[in-house]
Amino acid sequence: MVKAICDECKTFTSICAKGLCLNCYQRLKAREYRSQNPGKYRLRDVEWRKNHKPEATRKRIKYYLNHLSESRIRGKDNYLLKPFRNLIKYCTICGYLTDLQLHHFDYNEIRLITFLCNKCHNELHLKNYLNNL
Repeated sequence: MVKAICDECKTFTSICAKGLCLNCYQRLKAREYRSQNPGKYRLRDVEWRKNHKPEATRKRIKYYLNHLSESRIRGKDNYLLKPFRNLIKYCTICGYLTDLQLHHFDYNEIRLITFLCNKCHNELHLKNYLNNL
């Protein structure tokens, strides 16, 4: 095997095929096989998600926080961040316990989120709007 820089992971290592190291090549082949045989994996994935619910939720949230753009964040908040609703049970400003809404401080930093009651959320947006005039 020839040593060179892997096209996928950019590490200097032994090249297996297609300009990829062994690990990257195996991942590529697995992705190809999986896309050609979706039925085999669909049932297995459903069973795994049933048996590993907390981990599946954690992975979904991690993917969401790392990959979605601002335009997609707004439409997916209620569905993808539903697990956060079980963790946070009160408004972070006034402590109100019901009618919580998700608030993004900055859509460029999508990890900066909090839950606010309707009143505090509206006041915060009004204050931001008046400051920008």
